[in-house]
Amino acid sequence: MAMAATLSRLSFGPSSCKANGRTNCKPSGARTGVGSGVLDRCSTWRCSVTATTTEIMAARRQQEKKNEDDEWRSYLSPEKLEIVRQLEPWVEEHVLPLLKPVEASWQPSDLLPDPASLGSDGFHSACLDLRARAACVPDELLVCLVANMVTEEALPTYPSGLNRLEVVRDATGADGSAWARWIRGWSAEENRHGDVLNRYMHLCGRFDMREVERTVQRLIRSGLAVPAPASPFHGFVYVAFQERATAIAHGNTARLVGSAYPRRRRR
Repeated sequence: MAMAATLSRLSFGPSSCKANGRTNCKPSGARTGVGSGVLDRCSTWRCSVTATTTEIMAARRQQEKKNEDDEWRSYLSPEKLEIVRQLEPWVEEHVLPLLKPVEASWQPSDLLPDPASLGSDGFHSACLDLRARAACVPDELLVCLVANMVTEEALPTYPSGLNRLEVVRDATGADGSAWARWIRGWSAEENRHGDVLNRYMHLCGRFDMREVERTVQRLIRSGLAVPAPASPFHGFVYVAFQERATAIAHGNTARLVGSAYPRRRRR
């Protein structure tokens, strides 16, 4: 309808342009001499259609957006949401066991110098060694590390997005449903990733941490707009791809840093 209404306003000639509030029509024909005090009627008019073209494109985008919204909202029908509800026993049996117990999970202090276990002198020595190794990391890999770290540190945004999804959301913050427990458990495991990267970057001395921290704050403050914000189907497909992409990014960064260090050290 919006497209048809816009197209219906397309016409030629000065009268139609003035009727639509356009005054950018210019005559393109011969005129009589000014001295006669009379202007011949112009046989043709050249009207700029820039505004109309813009309106057409805007209407097209609006229609595409409406089609997309209609598509994902169709997944919120009671019949489709019932599918998600019926999956909860399967989530209880097959998904929740993938979350490791806290006692069996690694912690950032397991991977970085820990002053409590090393003592003052041991911690200082370990930090010097860490800085010497970090000094060999190329700058372009440090940029990748910042991107990975900032992505992880924006964690508060991610469970808030999952908790907008129908059926699976943790409505109270402590729901006992399998879906809600998985969201909290996944968030708790994810929290360690940002912590370990943040501490490494702080200890190695290669970064302007104040600027990095400002970036993290801006990212969390800005939020994240996800397509189909209430559809659990779209939400979990997005999370599945995003998690895989993050794993690839971290793995590639680690391999490149590991391969760059020995080569640079032998020089």
